[in-house]
Amino acid sequence: MQKKSSHSYLFAVILGILVLGYCCTSLMDSHKPSSSAFDPFKAEYDSTLTESKIVIKNSSEKTITLRLEGDETQSLAIPPYKTKSITIASGTYNYFASAIGVQPASGTKNFKKKFRYTWEFIIVRRD
Repeated sequence: MQKKSSHSYLFAVILGILVLGYCCTSLMDSHKPSSSAFDPFKAEYDSTLTESKIVIKNSSEKTITLRLEGDETQSLAIPPYKTKSITIASGTYNYFASAIGVQPASGTKNFKKKFRYTWEFIIVRRD
């Protein structure tokens, strides 16, 4: 998606394709992936795990706020350029990810037992 404007935009993605959105003081525009098969999580089987592990990497200059709701509920803030890991019971969770000045992203994910999921957030400035 290309934009021609004199405004600056913040563009955030969950590494892969999922767009959190563009933000400008005078304009808000968002885009969601068209594929229903899209999955922003990289999954890796790990026989040593007893539940699901999620490694969340914030590769941006903004704090990312993440909320997971399912068999259990977890909310966490990931500071800029930091990584946090959480362990959750396997099952289906709704997630909501946001950063100040950027339109949030949300979705649903089924986390399987004995899998490690990697989820990376990036924000780039588009002029």
